[in-house]
Amino acid sequence: MTDTQVLEKGRTDLRWLIESIFFLVNKDSQRVPFIFNPAQDDYWPKISPRDIILKARKEGFSTIRLARMAAKCITMRNRHCVVVSHEEKSTTRLLERLKYLLEHSAIKINYTATGNSVYFPDTDSKIWIGTAGAKAFGRGDDITDYHLSEYAFWTNPGLIVGIEEASMNDAEGCIESTAFGWGTPYHKIWLSAEKKEAHKSGENVGPVFYKPHFYGWFWDKNYMVAITKPLEDLEEYEQWLRKELKLTDGQILWRRLKRESMADPSKFDQEYPATPDEAFLVAGAMVFSPQAIRQQEAQARPVMWQGEIYEKNGKALLQPTKTDPSTKENHGRLMIWLSPRRGNSYLISGDVASGIESPPDEDIDETGCFSVWDVVDFETGEQVAQWRGLVPPDEFGDIGVMLGMFYNEALLVPEVNNHGLVTCTTIRNAGYRKLYERDEAKGGTTMGFFTMPGATGTRARLINTLRAVLRDMTMKFNSPHTFSELRSFVKKGNGKMGPQPSCFSDCVIAAGIASIIIDDQEYIPEKKAEGGRKKLSIMNRGSAGGINYPRKGGY
Repeated sequence: MTDTQVLEKGRTDLRWLIESIFFLVNKDSQRVPFIFNPAQDDYWPKISPRDIILKARKEGFSTIRLARMAAKCITMRNRHCVVVSHEEKSTTRLLERLKYLLEHSAIKINYTATGNSVYFPDTDSKIWIGTAGAKAFGRGDDITDYHLSEYAFWTNPGLIVGIEEASMNDAEGCIESTAFGWGTPYHKIWLSAEKKEAHKSGENVGPVFYKPHFYGWFWDKNYMVAITKPLEDLEEYEQWLRKELKLTDGQILWRRLKRESMADPSKFDQEYPATPDEAFLVAGAMVFSPQAIRQQEAQARPVMWQGEIYEKNGKALLQPTKTDPSTKENHGRLMIWLSPRRGNSYLISGDVASGIESPPDEDIDETGCFSVWDVVDFETGEQVAQWRGLVPPDEFGDIGVMLGMFYNEALLVPEVNNHGLVTCTTIRNAGYRKLYERDEAKGGTTMGFFTMPGATGTRARLINTLRAVLRDMTMKFNSPHTFSELRSFVKKGNGKMGPQPSCFSDCVIAAGIASIIIDDQEYIPEKKAEGGRKKLSIMNRGSAGGINYPRKGGY
């Protein structure tokens, strides 16, 4: 066949074209034809307009997507392809790999390479390969194909907004990565894909539905050891691998030996997962027990009501919010699992933030956290409601007062550190009777809960107490936000405990404050009425004493 005939046939059969003209360098440094490996072979017919791939290391998905783009650019006009990697070294490797495919092709390919771009003059198509954060997409770019490599490790995951905004309606896109913890932007997109829910990254981007593809380590035929007789000393998990995933004893032995050879064996499941859940759980670094979290989730209640609480004419109003049919998300900031019960005592613990959303390149745990109120039944230790949102600290105090009155004048225990002092002052000035006070003044006040950081401070006790109540089930949690943050709260390389990058810890702190109050069996103080008490009284329930959730109006 002539080169023209090859390209003509390849236009309708990209796989045939790739395997007919492209070559690769194998692990023995030999030039070999581009033949699909088992994972690539399985994935190719499943490619959709929008894919998200969760994988073990070195499965070859960046290579196959790069070859697909090259095949399109030499056979189709006006393709504008974008490949974005997480680091400069990976960007360089991908660019070199693309040039190798083109330079060593079985047919002559007309192209020019300038910087990070490769241009194909015969079709007026191009491929740009860069590093996350190095280019602002959109505003003139019309992307027909994109591949986001190792997205979980991007320092600026918000860059996906510009890429999706710049993509044409019929663009083909793929997000591919090994996992990097629970609750990260990559993990959230993966969960939405698993639920067949839309991902919406920006105001100017419509709902995007990604199709999930998982490829564990066992797809690589090299990940096995020759074995002469069956293994007899299988652990329980290895028995599960053999029974459920149909792995051979040679594969199981490879897994054992690989774990033993790693400097940090706890990272094996992240880099070589057998299931999606395994990939996202960083068990070696997790502060809270994965088993305890799963046990709590299994017993969690479904949300009874979700919406907003606000004040109007001296009354607290509850307004339900609707679920978005396109994304299946409900953005109501107040979730209720159990309504207030006459005679029950409640505490409401709070983590206070600035209320300002952080820029994409800043540490969101330091600058853009949510403020959270957790409502907990004092007797049962169950989380019965949660408010979570971005509001100024004084407004957060007003919301706490309304929740407190709704839940039988609950004990309000806001964090007083930093912005929390404003919240505590707002609650005090409203005349609320049950604001938590400490025996000793710190920071010039006795109001609120002081979460002092440091290994010997209150924060360490807060985290350890929460670990204990989770494990022993002496407190019961229901919030998906809480479970997500518990999973992404890790011990970092510097020895400190905190959320993973792009994750939050507000629900963890609020839950931890509640755990200490319950553990200490703190006395709920009865204070004399102060200014504003009349206003609070009419915010409480009606004379009949019943609790209801009107669609509009007060209670």
